Amino acid sequence: MRRFSCQCGNTLYFENSACLRCGRTVGFVPQQQAVRSLEPVGDGLYSVDGRHYRMCLHYVRDRVCNWMIPEADPEPFCEACRLNEIIPDLSQPENHLHWQRLETAKRHLLYQLMTLGLPLTPRSQQKDGLGFAFMEDDDNQQVLTGHAGGLITINVREADSAYRETMRKRLGEPYRTLLGHFRHESGHFYWDRLIATNGHELSAFRDLFGDERADYADAIARHYAGGGMDWPHHVISAYAAAHPWEDWAETWAHYLLIDDTLETAVDYDLIAALPDNLNARLETWRELSLMINALGGSLGMPTLYPFVYSDPVIEKLEFIHALLERQVPLQTYPGSTGPSPAPTQTGANPRTGV
Repeated sequence: MRRFSCQCGNTLYFENSACLRCGRTVGFVPQQQAVRSLEPVGDGLYSVDGRHYRMCLHYVRDRVCNWMIPEADPEPFCEACRLNEIIPDLSQPENHLHWQRLETAKRHLLYQLMTLGLPLTPRSQQKDGLGFAFMEDDDNQQVLTGHAGGLITINVREADSAYRETMRKRLGEPYRTLLGHFRHESGHFYWDRLIATNGHELSAFRDLFGDERADYADAIARHYAGGGMDWPHHVISAYAAAHPWEDWAETWAHYLLIDDTLETAVDYDLIAALPDNLNARLETWRELSLMINALGGSLGMPTLYPFVYSDPVIEKLEFIHALLERQVPLQTYPGSTGPSPAPTQTGANPRTGV
């Protein structure tokens, strides 16, 4: 994630809603893919480069968003919040903080997907579009983080660091973050969009990742029972060994992590530029990840990136890189051509928050 600049010259960060130096209100303008200083012009409108915007309703009312909406767009929610289908139960006091953390991670992911040129059409507009549900366990259901039919569901408790660390240890995972969940589940979404209905891509996928028609439920059951291949020689993580779909999603998540972290490193002058060639990019990432782990150790932290790539993993990362080069120019991000409709909203509704 790169940094941005306030009108006063102060550094702004992606999550900022105000400049800490001059006090100006700031917001993320999706059409510019940048956090910008906002000049109030009355009637709830703000000027940026001569164009008028207003705050997302979840910015004004709930303080869990900092995205802006063009004046001509009649919808109350920004392009990120329109993707929400279920938000946490805000009658629970701790859930506002959890929701804020969920939204921060979600918007981080969406920013990266925008910069990659990937489609973000909402399910309300397109049958196979993207949506999010932030749900909690109750007496009737245990919420599983996952993806189905374009809807990414995240268990709200994942926003609690103590719960997340407990689950990480219980499942024997070396790495578990909220942003990581979003990246992983987005991989399932884009598998459906970029691979499932494309015969050439699907054949190439099966050659590398395996046949996704293998029974998923049985594969996951075997994984949690302790079965599976000698995974470090074939896949990026133990969970990736469970099923070709999970191998894809785990590899996709790491591709996004590498791309995002390298962008940050460029912005902070840790590396000169982001290489176009994937092999050069991976070599740069190897050197940077060693530095990151060493810095973490000096801070008394555990290894921050505990992964090593085998040749098959590198080949899979190359497949994703080439896939994006082939497919993304064919996609159009809806925000570049006009506003997307908001989900249907009916009064005070826990699915939308209004």
